[in-house]
Amino acid sequence: MTVQNKSGRIPGAGTGRRRKPPAARRRTGVLLAGAAAVLVLAGAGLGSAYLRLDGNLQGVDINAQLGGDRPDDLANGSLDILVLGSDSRAGDNAAYGPDEGGARSDTAMVVHVHEGHTEASVVSIPRDTLVTRPACADS
Repeated sequence: MTVQNKSGRIPGAGTGRRRKPPAARRRTGVLLAGAAAVLVLAGAGLGSAYLRLDGNLQGVDINAQLGGDRPDDLANGSLDILVLGSDSRAGDNAAYGPDEGGARSDTAMVVHVHEGHTEASVVSIPRDTLVTRPACADS
């Protein structure tokens, strides 16, 4: 015969769930803490790399450099961007040859962002391209 208490439950029968032993709970806690630490360190490393790389980018206001004698801007919403990358022989690059002063253009690209800004075209101009430049007619 089974004895039941006032709530209708059999004493000592439990809920059917067994508690994990203390060592297993401790191991789970250590694993979770370790995973959280790895995520925090990875996030800090990625943030540091982003800030370091982003600090290498420099922009120049070409409109201010060129002045007001420019062709009319088209009002169709398209955008043209000149991308220039330069290198010097400073620092670790000294192994590649003598420093002759200044930076040399290694990359020249024209990016045309089409109207609506849904697509873009890029024209890369090779570094060693030689062109015949017409003489300047303006004094």
